[in-house]
Amino acid sequence: MGHMAKIRRASGVTVETNGPVEIVKEGRVKSDGSGPILTPPRPGRRRGRPGRAGRARVAARSQAIPNEADLIAAAMVDQNLKLVDSVTLRTAPVPAKRPGRRRSRRSGVGSAATDSTLIGVADLGVPLEPGEKAVVLLEQDGVYSWHTPEAEQEVAGNGAAGGKRKSKGKGKRRGVTRATRVAHFRLDIKPVAPPPSRPGGKRKLGFIRKMIGKAVAFIFTVVAKPLIKGVAKWLERDVEEGLVHITDTDPSAWTRDGDQSVPIRSDRATRILLMVHGTFSSTLGSFGSLGGTTEGKAFLKATFRDYDVVVGWDHRTLSVSPLDNAKDILKWFGAQPWPEPPVIDAVAYSRGGLVLRTLVEELMPGSEFEGTLRRAVFVACTNGGTELARPANWNRFADTYINVAAAGVRALSIIPGFTAGANILSEAIRGVGGLVKALANVIVDDNAIPGLAAMNPAGTFVKNLNTQQTGQPTPDEVWYGAITSDFDPDKAAAAGRTMEIPPGLILKLADKGADALAGKPNDLVVHVEAMTQIDPGVGAYVREKLDYGTNGTVHHCRYFHEPDTADALARWLKSN
Repeated sequence: MGHMAKIRRASGVTVETNGPVEIVKEGRVKSDGSGPILTPPRPGRRRGRPGRAGRARVAARSQAIPNEADLIAAAMVDQNLKLVDSVTLRTAPVPAKRPGRRRSRRSGVGSAATDSTLIGVADLGVPLEPGEKAVVLLEQDGVYSWHTPEAEQEVAGNGAAGGKRKSKGKGKRRGVTRATRVAHFRLDIKPVAPPPSRPGGKRKLGFIRKMIGKAVAFIFTVVAKPLIKGVAKWLERDVEEGLVHITDTDPSAWTRDGDQSVPIRSDRATRILLMVHGTFSSTLGSFGSLGGTTEGKAFLKATFRDYDVVVGWDHRTLSVSPLDNAKDILKWFGAQPWPEPPVIDAVAYSRGGLVLRTLVEELMPGSEFEGTLRRAVFVACTNGGTELARPANWNRFADTYINVAAAGVRALSIIPGFTAGANILSEAIRGVGGLVKALANVIVDDNAIPGLAAMNPAGTFVKNLNTQQTGQPTPDEVWYGAITSDFDPDKAAAAGRTMEIPPGLILKLADKGADALAGKPNDLVVHVEAMTQIDPGVGAYVREKLDYGTNGTVHHCRYFHEPDTADALARWLKSN
């Protein structure tokens, strides 16, 4: 390695490498030319030849848990990003630390971390058809980052650089028009130095060193569409909305089948538990990890006993505001034939807090629906907004959320017998593709994406919601609880959580100078102080709080993995 090389791939994408980086292999392409084949990983080697039962377990595991990066790429395809190619690259390995070797003053993890001779460069040229833009998702050592082109170049003669000609005759492949432009990407492929060795950690560090230096670039094209206020639904046009029936401790059994009816009591008020999910996600993506722990299952079983109805409401989180989401939920409540007004408890997560509060504080007072909210728990909610929702931070938002969601599901993967992790990850990031479309189209207008604008701490939505609404419940009339956490990457590194949060991600998160949330305690997505910012001028709404404090475990996508979270929910929501 160390020389320049340039190839043109079957997709028409050109790859030029420079420095200690090389292409590992040519990816397999689908027969119709529509993009690379995404495959699950091969089962790991084991000593000795496994018996029939062992082979069956390995085969089942490889089918149940697909390759994480491929799974994320497939989720983006489901969100109408067209995958045109995936390129696997490799850099020189990090030299092993020699006895007595001096540490870098800047990195603290060995001078290899800052050795520029180890950085490889890959320049990608992506041919674009008329009306297309391109983005690249780079995965390196378990760390994900989105990239937009550094430049776009017109193709002389309408398509000499990489465009495909239309096929003729029977059985022809689907034709692709010739490229009119080429998008150019420069990707720095650099090895990530592992954290210093610590007692008892040699096996894990050895495994991590084997992963270092490998990267995969997933290349997507999207429709070039100017997004202005009122047109943003295009971002999430495939998101399915509506009632989710939660009737089992296995989240795979939760259904969004279009059935909007629920069992209603005739002898008393129906008791309802409503779960309101967060940004980019769904009911399954936000709350599904409850089904992976003993305490989470116990909480779910208790809800089936204490409530007549346990439901979620899947909704768009980017293209519409929390007000529109809340209107849809209120419309559903108003359409049900309640003999008596129902009594509602709720759990809101992340952006779901804005939806729930809009429903309870702004819409329900004065409406014809006479149901009441008894208790609500706000888990990591954006009650005071999040800095990541500012337009200047959208790219960081997309990067941060996809990394944090992946880390959360890695923690689930070690739970014996829990097979819903892949579905939870796909659902947890089902809206990230919408934000990526906006980034690909160079959208910087806050108002173009009302769902994000609502979480901007400097925006009007958060400010208005945190003033007193006409007829809203007072602190004496409703019970609010909150769950918060201040995640510290340094503590995660010290605790050796490198299998869940890769060393490269820990180093990236620890770079406070590049962190949009720097200077304030946060869970990587929301400031701790914003989580409990509920009408501060009206009174103290939060009666009880579970605060994880400063820790290296509970980040934004890990609250519902924790036994203490499930125990707090069970304790607070227990029917009187």
